[in-house]
Amino acid sequence: MPHKPIYQVFSATAADDNQFNLTTIDVWMKEVDIFVYTNDADVGSLDNQVLTVQANDVYTIRGIVNIREIYFKNTTAGQNCEVALAGVALSDSELSQMGLG
Repeated sequence: MPHKPIYQVFSATAADDNQFNLTTIDVWMKEVDIFVYTNDADVGSLDNQVLTVQANDVYTIRGIVNIREIYFKNTTAGQNCEVALAGVALSDSELSQMGLG
């Protein structure tokens, strides 16, 4: 029986000017799309959001990604960004094969 992909979406709006992530648990995904809807968002790790994604734009990350490790922050203080992230979760067998499960 072929693996049926599980498409997952996470979203949030910044509540302040601190960095935030979309989940506190490990969620491993294949290719991921980051959508920024309202106000520009800086994207990166917990300590360093080095990429700016403009409002009404999409940024794609290719390859295996742990969603828990992606952080967002308002590019401009006081202008709370609204972000969504969508992608295909790795199956249990894929996680096991990669040593992630």
